[in-house]
Amino acid sequence: MIAAIGARTLVENQVDFNKSRNLIIAAVIVVLGLGGAVLPINIGALSLNIEGMALAAIVGIFLNVVLPE
Repeated sequence: MIAAIGARTLVENQVDFNKSRNLIIAAVIVVLGLGGAVLPINIGALSLNIEGMALAAIVGIFLNVVLPE
C-alpha cells in the first residue's frame, strides 16, 4: 500500500525517470525498502539497527543531496 501511494505521488508530481539521477534514487529506495537491508550502528554501549523503510528514506534523502542535478 505504501509503495502504491509513493508511485501515485511520483506520477502526480511528474517525476522525470528519463533522468538517471531520479531513476537511481528510486531504485535504491525500493531495493533497500523491500530487500531487508540492515545498517547496524554501535556507539559504545548503544546498539542500534536501522532497517527497512527508515533506512531507505535516509539513503534516499542522502542520495538526493549528494547526486548532481
